[in-house]
Amino acid sequence: MGYNLHTQEGYQEKRRGSGVKGVRQEGQSQEPEDGERELLLRLRRLEGQIRGIQRMVADGRPCEEIVTQILAVRAAVDRVGLQILSRQVEACLQEGPGSEEVENLKRVLRHLTRLGGGSG
Repeated sequence: MGYNLHTQEGYQEKRRGSGVKGVRQEGQSQEPEDGERELLLRLRRLEGQIRGIQRMVADGRPCEEIVTQILAVRAAVDRVGLQILSRQVEACLQEGPGSEEVENLKRVLRHLTRLGGGSG
């Protein structure tokens, strides 16, 4: 079964059935795994950085300072995206060489290329 990872529904459906390390599956406890906990921590830091940028704009801080912080957030978002995609690649490789897994891996690699700035 293929999943359309470009939609929230497709991503959620894949996530439920993927067995990706660090991503909680349905029916599991609400306590996040170490990998998921790390991702959530990174995302909370990003949230704080975004709020900091909002305050900088509201306070009239110099453009250069604001853009520097925006670039830092952008790099951090890219790192989180790469980490998530890396987990998905690992899961695809662990599942074996079935045609569905190969297609999933190709899809992940296209996302990786897009995240890295390629035309994918």
